[in-house]
Amino acid sequence: MNDKEKLLKLRNSLEVVTQDILELLSKRFELGKEIATIKNRLDLPLVDPIQERKLYKSIQNQSDLLQINKNFSKTLLKLIIEETISREKDHLKKFNTKTKTKQNIGIIGASGNMGDWFVRYFSENGFGIGLYSRKLKKQKKNKSKHKIFDSIQDCVVNSDIVIVSVPIESTNQIVDQVIKYSDKNNTVIEISSVKKQIVSNMKKLSKTSNSKFLSIHPLFGPGANIFKPQKYILVPIKSSSAEKRAFRELFPNSKLLICNVREHDKFMAYVISLVYFLNLSLILSLENLSELKDTSGTSFTIQYLLASGIFHDTPEVISSLQLSNDYFDQILDKFIINVNSLEKIISNKDSDQFIKIIKKAQKQIESNKKSYDDLYQLVNSIDSF
Repeated sequence: MNDKEKLLKLRNSLEVVTQDILELLSKRFELGKEIATIKNRLDLPLVDPIQERKLYKSIQNQSDLLQINKNFSKTLLKLIIEETISREKDHLKKFNTKTKTKQNIGIIGASGNMGDWFVRYFSENGFGIGLYSRKLKKQKKNKSKHKIFDSIQDCVVNSDIVIVSVPIESTNQIVDQVIKYSDKNNTVIEISSVKKQIVSNMKKLSKTSNSKFLSIHPLFGPGANIFKPQKYILVPIKSSSAEKRAFRELFPNSKLLICNVREHDKFMAYVISLVYFLNLSLILSLENLSELKDTSGTSFTIQYLLASGIFHDTPEVISSLQLSNDYFDQILDKFIINVNSLEKIISNKDSDQFIKIIKKAQKQIESNKKSYDDLYQLVNSIDSF
């Protein structure tokens, strides 16, 4: 057998193996439907994070044995799980009467990034969806598969649950309008990143309104997978336990942290406002970006990807996150003091003092070796930069 004949034979074998893989995937999807049916009868959530972690670990071990790149295996499994869950949801919709009785959700600010995420999430979970935003009003209604309301009033009176997904500065104004048209059967949900004034307003409104209130903060961006459990903060308005139950009815698989408004805003001053400030400062300091990217290593690659991802948000959102949080001023003052102190040490070429500060910082970081390994695992999962 010459090389041309060998090549043809190998290509035929490759095609057969590929078809076998597709057949196995089809069998897996069918098994997923059977599991979904049983879970539905047992009233169990469709997504099981513990089982997924167990499967990921098993695949990683098997990849070592088969000498397959772990990151490739992890990415492939992620795609398979997402497709399986999507098919399971479609399967349940065909016969599950529960989805027919689910409540109608009106989303105010539906044309925004997070508004769109909630549209996709609730649509996939069988809720009735109605949309309102000034931008959508200008579009032709027949372009959307969901109902587009002409006014906030129409949105509220035709919805059981109203989600307010608008800029922080507009949230209280919109919540006030929603309450004008709501009744005791309405639940009003706001999702802002800064809570002080908004929670205060909701608590005041809750004393005179029969509507139910939820103040939640999605700790993820609009690019998050709607099929995966996400993380939220709940800031209680009246009853922590009742609001937690209401949250679980809408987001049964999600991770939830409950904290008061002061804790929330102070945490966000660090994990959002300061992070955005650091990356804004970085971007403004860069020159000759194309050359920098060509010569960059791990640290710059990760930092630049973070910065460019953050600046996917609108200027209004970024500005609001910097200016609306009352705790950020004092945190920024502390940060500037540290920057000035470091600048002075660098100007004086004081290596002993600089090393002492680095060691102090290292003590504040948990598991420095693990952080380093996690960093490179992240870098290896990036296909290109």
